[in-house]
Amino acid sequence: MIILTINYKDGDGDLGLSDSDTLPPYNYGNVGFYNFLVSYEMKKNNIWKRIIIPGSSDTLNFNQRFERLNKSDKVKKVAGTIDLRIPASPYPGILPDTIRLECKMMDRRLHNSNSAMSNDIYLKH
Repeated sequence: MIILTINYKDGDGDLGLSDSDTLPPYNYGNVGFYNFLVSYEMKKNNIWKRIIIPGSSDTLNFNQRFERLNKSDKVKKVAGTIDLRIPASPYPGILPDTIRLECKMMDRRLHNSNSAMSNDIYLKH
């Protein structure tokens, strides 16, 4: 198991989604459904590439939704950490030796944070 820990700071406190955020643009299949975007890359022959899910043209991601961090309706700064647990064997038959994770957050106004890239993560299966 890999635990990705992200430190965040938001000046206006509009990070996170409520259970009721189900209408466009927050509905499944729309740009705002996931607010924590995590891509998974593996190193093969010294080249980084995203993993294509066998039998599809989709890349392997660990995108998530996280709940509202500021529970009030007032503009309020928020800061803290979020942990995400990711399996070391991300998909049946795929056992990478070295991976890295790239992530960013999206607020309720659909603004993306800066991307953060992990260091190389060496896996032992």
